Amino acid sequence: MGSKRLIDLCFATTASNTGISNGCATLIESKLKPAILWLPCRHHIQELHVKHAFSAVFGERSGPDDLIFKRFQSQWEESSKDTNDLQLFEWPSFEREKDAPQIFYQAQATRNWLEAHIEKGTFPREDYRELAELNLIWLGGTLPNSRKFFIRKPGAVHHARFMAKSIYLLKMVIYYLRELI
Repeated sequence: MGSKRLIDLCFATTASNTGISNGCATLIESKLKPAILWLPCRHHIQELHVKHAFSAVFGERSGPDDLIFKRFQSQWEESSKDTNDLQLFEWPSFEREKDAPQIFYQAQATRNWLEAHIEKGTFPREDYRELAELNLIWLGGTLPNSRKFFIRKPGAVHHARFMAKSIYLLKMVIYYLRELI
């Protein structure tokens, strides 16, 4: 059985799909013979990047909970909720613009993109918007006039969603770490 019509396959990155011998995508590709372009879900790919970066910084998890997030959650009520003195991305000044490292150009492009899409209301889910707003504020941007910035109380950490860790880490960087510095 072969097909020349199927050229790509989009799927979640679970082992049941990507397994080397019994993964669904692997089995489909072996049945259809021609090479198939694998297009794993971009959200799941981002989840892997965040997971590996988190593990590199904080070590491997020994249980279902991330203790650093649990501690942040438990200390939330005692923390100041003032958003006027946040720990933000530091934009250095350069004598000549061409001396700026590439990361600053990327940060500026990201800030511009976030401002435009937050103003348009592009984000379909609340966690997408929350992550975008936190990134925008951290990069020194401002929310559209109709939106007031506040940091939401930390909620559950869903390991199935890459954004939960990203949201927690950004909250800790821009809000909580100021108390440790």
